[in-house]
Amino acid sequence: MLTKEGLSNVSALLVDEETDMLFVGGRDVITALDLNNVSREVAREHWFATQERQLECIRRGKDEIRCHNYILFLHKINDSNIYVCGTNAYHPVCDHMVITLSMVFP
Repeated sequence: MLTKEGLSNVSALLVDEETDMLFVGGRDVITALDLNNVSREVAREHWFATQERQLECIRRGKDEIRCHNYILFLHKINDSNIYVCGTNAYHPVCDHMVITLSMVFP
C-alpha cells in the first residue's frame, strides 16, 4: 500500500522506467516519486477544480468530498509530455503536462 503525507485518494499510477519516476494521481494533485525510492518525492503539481466548479457541483447535490479534481488518467506521450485527465468536480478535463528533471508543469 502506498501511503505518503499529502497523497490522498490515489486513483492513477504511471511508471516511467526511462526516467525512473512513478507518477501518482490523486485528489487535486499529481506527484512524481523516485521509482527506486518511492518515499522520495521528486515533484508535485496541484491541479484543483475551480471554486466555481466546486460550488456548482455542491449545488447539484453532490457530496462535497467528491467535488474535487480526482486525477483518473495518466499517459506518457513522449519523454517530455504526459496526458492527464481529472474529474474536475464532475466536469471532466484533460491537459498535457511538461516533464523536466525536477519539475512538472501543467
